[in-house]
Amino acid sequence: MKISLDKVLIGVVPAEEIVSDLKDLVCSGLSVDSRTCEPGNLYFAVAGERADGHDYIQNAFENGAVAVVVEKDTTHPDHPIFKVENSLKALGKCGANIRNSMENCKFIAVTGSCGKTSTKEILGTVFSSVGTAFSTKGNLNNHIGVPLTLGQHSGDEKFSVIEMGMNHFEEIDYLATIVRPYGAIITSICPVHLEGVGTLDGVREAKSEVIDHILPGGFVCIPAGESYLRKKALENKLRILTFGEKDADFTVSDCFVSLNKTDFILNYPSGRLNVSIPLPGKHQALNTAAALAAAYATEIEIDSLIQSLEKTVLPGSRSSVENHCGITVFNDCYNSSPDSMRNVCEMVEGLRGYLNTHFLLGDMLELGSESEKLHILVGEYVRKCNPETVTWVGKMGYAFQNGLGMDAFLTEDLYEAAENVVKNLSSGDLLVIKGSRGINLDAAYNTVVKKLGEK
Repeated sequence: MKISLDKVLIGVVPAEEIVSDLKDLVCSGLSVDSRTCEPGNLYFAVAGERADGHDYIQNAFENGAVAVVVEKDTTHPDHPIFKVENSLKALGKCGANIRNSMENCKFIAVTGSCGKTSTKEILGTVFSSVGTAFSTKGNLNNHIGVPLTLGQHSGDEKFSVIEMGMNHFEEIDYLATIVRPYGAIITSICPVHLEGVGTLDGVREAKSEVIDHILPGGFVCIPAGESYLRKKALENKLRILTFGEKDADFTVSDCFVSLNKTDFILNYPSGRLNVSIPLPGKHQALNTAAALAAAYATEIEIDSLIQSLEKTVLPGSRSSVENHCGITVFNDCYNSSPDSMRNVCEMVEGLRGYLNTHFLLGDMLELGSESEKLHILVGEYVRKCNPETVTWVGKMGYAFQNGLGMDAFLTEDLYEAAENVVKNLSSGDLLVIKGSRGINLDAAYNTVVKKLGEK
């Protein structure tokens, strides 16, 4: 992205501060980290819990920052510095200014309780097959990540898929105000982030905030049966496309699931398609249906690009299938929730060809007063998989074991958990790893892999 600095700063600093020589400067993106600041970036000094960005302004300039936005009195004789009341709010406004400069790009917002990243990657893959497209990198889906993402665009994209996360009310509202999407996908409504929104209806309300900011003539893709979302979309005079296993515009049926792919039939308004994706699970088929519904809503002939789905790759520790010393490891430890655990368990139930199944699991966080009940429920999901052993990391192991109805190895020590897993594994077994990010099961996974190599 290359855009005149004065256009990026509209509404952020008074017009009189945008002196004529600054109009010749070009902004190539936004940054809040001096270490990764690149030439031409506009750097925002943000005071955080662990570090204060004001202490690294010199570093940012040394790395090529075109200018710096600060909250504290700061001077630098050789570079432009702009003082604002709140650097993060200024970041959001600058992100919105960049988005506003891209009038020919259709922005699609993706939010939901589960499946946001998968759906974003699937839709990004589809769009890339028909034109210049962009999608959120990694998990930059919050009040900092979304503006930074907007600054990463080249400026000539036809489509952009922006992931939006939340853990409290008004967060999606803020992000959607910045992005002003042409369309949106709400992937699912599940009991997550209950500490911030209280109930499942609270989740529904928070996710629906995106609907109020979809541009006139735009669309929203929602799960079949979500009457609240449908009502709100109708009030906003939006096109509505539904997806699900029945009674939907995009209906998934006849799923065949393996650890490496999912085959299914998709019925949609223009016909019927045989679809194959390199992602395991019926839930991924539904995510694909949501993505294809959005593509259809942008007037793309989806039957001509089904083959492009084979290129879909999920980032990080999401649904990764690996083989270590004869052990098949399904690594999905990026995050966890009751519904995503149910999805994984349903997938595992249908698998064949493995001697024994073992689980390495961790607490699901931010569930508020429902936490104990939901951990018991997840124990019931896992029990249906008839596991050989289960290892649980975190404080909620007692509740999980109540639902599991069999002995599990409970610990809060990641190394201890990894040791217990490894001693029970044999060649030909399947190991499933899943837990909330805050439990850091990645560290346990790394220890498991290392110890398997030492066996």
